[in-house]
Amino acid sequence: MSKSSPQLKWDLLRRRVKLNTTPAHGVGNAHTGMRSILKRGISKTSIAGSENREQQEKPQYQNTYQLVPYKPFNVSQVKEAIQDILEALLREQEYDVTRISKMTKRITEAVKTRVKSMRFTRYKIVVHTVIGSKMNQGIEIGSRGLWNQDTDSSASYFYENEKYCCSDCLRYLL
Repeated sequence: MSKSSPQLKWDLLRRRVKLNTTPAHGVGNAHTGMRSILKRGISKTSIAGSENREQQEKPQYQNTYQLVPYKPFNVSQVKEAIQDILEALLREQEYDVTRISKMTKRITEAVKTRVKSMRFTRYKIVVHTVIGSKMNQGIEIGSRGLWNQDTDSSASYFYENEKYCCSDCLRYLL
């Protein structure tokens, strides 16, 4: 004679309570734990109901995050955008020390805005603009950063005229 599933669950619970509530020093009643369970309102049917909840499978969902961009970074397109912006903003400008910091910020924001409008998703944009006067001196520009060879890229353009030079470098980091 086989026991039904709720009856089997009830017997297993009774054994577990008996094992877990057996006093270590021989004092007390082994059935005290079962009485406390019955006093709390747990019945045979509520134990059987919990069995059904445990057996229900949780739904499996596909991962919704994406590690690679939808549209890869296009270096030539970004380089043309930087060139257009630098030539448009610096063509007729004179080198003035008081206005050069504002001009640098304006160029940086223009490049960042134009590249963001190209909708390269999942990238961080870093724009580095340097403007200096030409007075027979050299210039060295360097920067450091972590680089992922598979996903990160950069585009730069160097603009110069008789009075000053401008280097604009854009890094696209995933």
